[in-house]
Amino acid sequence: MTKTLNIWVASTQQIKLTAVEEAITLCEQGNDTIQEIRVEGYKASSGVNEQPFGWDEIVQGAEHRLSELKRAKETSNSYVDLYVSIENGIIQLDSHSPHDLPKILYHDTACVIVELAHGYGSIKKSLQFSGSVAVPNSVVQDSMECSPPFSKTAGFFLKKRYPTISEKDPHFSLSRIHRKDLLKAAIQVAYNTAVKEIPV
Repeated sequence: MTKTLNIWVASTQQIKLTAVEEAITLCEQGNDTIQEIRVEGYKASSGVNEQPFGWDEIVQGAEHRLSELKRAKETSNSYVDLYVSIENGIIQLDSHSPHDLPKILYHDTACVIVELAHGYGSIKKSLQFSGSVAVPNSVVQDSMECSPPFSKTAGFFLKKRYPTISEKDPHFSLSRIHRKDLLKAAIQVAYNTAVKEIPV
């Protein structure tokens, strides 16, 4: 018996929707019981600053989006197998190197939460962080110092300084790896941990 895997994503951003679809497709390769993977995006607020800063705020944003997504399900007749929530943000790393590296390093990373809506005996939920990309100190400082602080993203200020850079996917310009591909790897790990019964 084959089925459609219905996935709700707490975002309408095409980068996130494509990353989810491609990641889950890779995870389910060879699974003959999955006939189709259907991904739907829903607008959900993060409840945090436009530019989340620090691990806690990034996770809080992803959790808030997930909660809003699940509340939307309560008023919908649609069938859902899986919820996915993604929140990018900036983390600060203190460098102890006296030579080559600046004393403060900022990186962009994403928190990915995958939660099964039902089945498999119990609700399973998994959280994973994406690979990070170094972000210039100057644009993070711009985000900190705007009014109110962190009301504009580092990506916004990066594009302001370098107009050819994509505000939604500056990762490629900074690392030669697209944001979508960074997200895909994290989604795969989170999904496999939740669904494939990988011990944690």
